[in-house]
Amino acid sequence: MQNQDGAIIYSATDLVVFASCRARTAFDLALMHGLQARVIAKFNLRELVPATADDTAQILARHGDNHEKAYLEYLKTKYKNVLEVSHEPSRIEATSKAMTSRADVIFQAALKDEHFAGCADFLIISQSRHRTVYDIADTKLARSNRAKFMLQLGLY
Repeated sequence: MQNQDGAIIYSATDLVVFASCRARTAFDLALMHGLQARVIAKFNLRELVPATADDTAQILARHGDNHEKAYLEYLKTKYKNVLEVSHEPSRIEATSKAMTSRADVIFQAALKDEHFAGCADFLIISQSRHRTVYDIADTKLARSNRAKFMLQLGLY
């Protein structure tokens, strides 16, 4: 979650966190509004230390990145016009332009409205009732769907 000029912009992760633990969301909101000292006092903490990824999390992240790259390479063999917007300075604008130009696949598509911002791994072009739409695809290492994944995709 981010505070952009007084407006709170939520991510898919924020929604998943809220669904699993409302107290964590309240904690994050308090920190975002500069109430760090109050949070430390209320929970009798010495200080707030950012979480760091352990070795297992780093290995899983690396495998996830490799899986995502492999799927991107697969899509490049299946579709002609595959655009990567992950390195664009304005990813939201680049995603919008890619959609307007009807790119077949948009990798790391950045999406935003007045209350939400997030990045879908892939937007893949599709036809629906004689109009062009994009289906969302997200690469996960999990072997089955989980509610939090479905919540994330639904938000996009």
